[in-house]
Amino acid sequence: MPIDGLVSGLDTESIITQLMAAEKVPVDLMTARKTTAQSALDAYKSLATKLSAITTASAALERSTGWNVRSATVSDTAVATATASDGATVGGMQFTVDRLATTHGVATATSVASANDVISSSGNITITVGSTAHNISVGTGSLSDVATAINAAGIGVKAAMVNTGSGYRLQLTAATSGGAAAFSVTSGLNGATVVTTQGVDAKLTFGTGPGAYDITSATNTFANVLPGVAITAKAVSTTPVTVDVAADGNALATKVKTLVDAVNSALAEIKTRTAYDPSSKTAASLAGDAATRRTSQSLTRALSDAVSQSALGSPGLAGVSLDRNGNATFDQAKFLDAYGKDPAAVERLFVQGATTTGDVQFLSAGSRALPGPRDVVVTLAATQASQVGMVGQFPLTVPATIRIKMGGTEIVYPASPPASQSDTVAGLQAAIDNAGLALTASVNGGGIKVTSNNYGTGAGFDVDFGSGSYTTATGVDAAGTIDGIAATGVGRQLSIPGSDGTLSGLSVLLTSNATGNVGTVNYEPGLAQRISSAIVAATDSTGGYLVDAQNGRQSRIDTLTSSIDSYNTRLEAREKRLRTQFANLEVVLNKLKQQSSMLTSQLSSGSSSSS
Repeated sequence: MPIDGLVSGLDTESIITQLMAAEKVPVDLMTARKTTAQSALDAYKSLATKLSAITTASAALERSTGWNVRSATVSDTAVATATASDGATVGGMQFTVDRLATTHGVATATSVASANDVISSSGNITITVGSTAHNISVGTGSLSDVATAINAAGIGVKAAMVNTGSGYRLQLTAATSGGAAAFSVTSGLNGATVVTTQGVDAKLTFGTGPGAYDITSATNTFANVLPGVAITAKAVSTTPVTVDVAADGNALATKVKTLVDAVNSALAEIKTRTAYDPSSKTAASLAGDAATRRTSQSLTRALSDAVSQSALGSPGLAGVSLDRNGNATFDQAKFLDAYGKDPAAVERLFVQGATTTGDVQFLSAGSRALPGPRDVVVTLAATQASQVGMVGQFPLTVPATIRIKMGGTEIVYPASPPASQSDTVAGLQAAIDNAGLALTASVNGGGIKVTSNNYGTGAGFDVDFGSGSYTTATGVDAAGTIDGIAATGVGRQLSIPGSDGTLSGLSVLLTSNATGNVGTVNYEPGLAQRISSAIVAATDSTGGYLVDAQNGRQSRIDTLTSSIDSYNTRLEAREKRLRTQFANLEVVLNKLKQQSSMLTSQLSSGSSSSS
């Protein structure tokens, strides 16, 4: 509440305001530091968004699967079109479109005057789709009721009442195209029906002469004519159409450009956030920030350093380089030229890979794995699960029922006398193959041996060779180290845990049952994987240097906020004390003034009396 200073004549409000402003200087300084820290924190978050886009773009190129992009070209797109999914089989084919798919249609041969006219006096009609007859109750049998009942029956036939201009006809149409959807009205309608369209499959013919062959489809689309390739017929043609499926260099170029653009966007963000304007002597929020500078350096090195696993060696030979201003550039024509000459070399520039020696095959590595040669030491070789039974029982003199369980699948093979050992093995293997189990039956001495095709504990199975009870067969997972770090074994695969900061996720496949030092794996991440790894090093939630810097700024903000709040609380109390003190001053001065007035009055009275 303002103090008026009526007694003292002081401008107490102004005095208190000035006193509090002086005492608030530390708060203002802390608030300024908090604003600076908050600006830096906001800048980190903005940069993190840019880095996330790089992660997405690099993920599309860092593994070989991302390079299996395919395109399909057709010599006459008026006759047919084709699409190829990623990983589709590369190749070509030539065919003619002999027939397009049609949808079967049937209509009543005569018309009726209105939709209320009866066309089924029996109240029921039978429609046969393929070899299945469907009996449908049609209510009053009027055209309207018949159409409604057929549509509600869900038999793959649609009904409509068509106004011909001189009456109404019942039009029935198959819900899907192709010959298998053809149908007929076998009974129930008062009049005859006619086929308006004969439903047939589309047909492509490959080749001419005795060796020619056809393929058909209920629709005009033929899926997986080549694995991953779909053809859509557009028109009948006697002239052969050629379809070529090849690696899609243009699509890959688009992926690379997306990655380069994402890196450029992040570099531009860093330049903006770390800029200094000498004319105004103004620094951006992250000027001089070591973590941001490290991010920029990591990205440019990852984009431009040589890749020894590729015959090209330099990313610049595939169109990826840095200009004099430190901006990433992409020359698409240069990329396509290099890819056309040596697709494998261009791919190896970008993807993670390794050279190996001995009985080791590289599988993959995580984003934090560092490049370099690593020794692979096997302390325990992986084994297959196997079990031997029926020793000395051949040729069979009594029936034997062999049972095998693997996963959720069980097979039962009855072996009958006088089956030989080889006959029983052949029959059992056929049953195994029919069930799709990864097992092999073989002759073993005087009995039969069943062995898992794969290695390790995951390849185990249960077998009963006719005794009535199962015996469990279990494999052993490999054990060992990579560069001295304990690896997890799954079958013949050894993998370093993803939490390891040096070999995170490095995984190899052992190609023999040898133990000891079985070989080496010399890992190299490739350009895209290098960029991805650089982002992980910066943004990983545990140990990422940008995350640590961001957490540091947040901690500073939290500390300053707490200090400011505490100081403001003390300032509020200080202001209250000042106001109380000045108020008390006014009270005291008012009393003194009153006493002064009283004394003056008394003195005046005394002087008058004396006179």
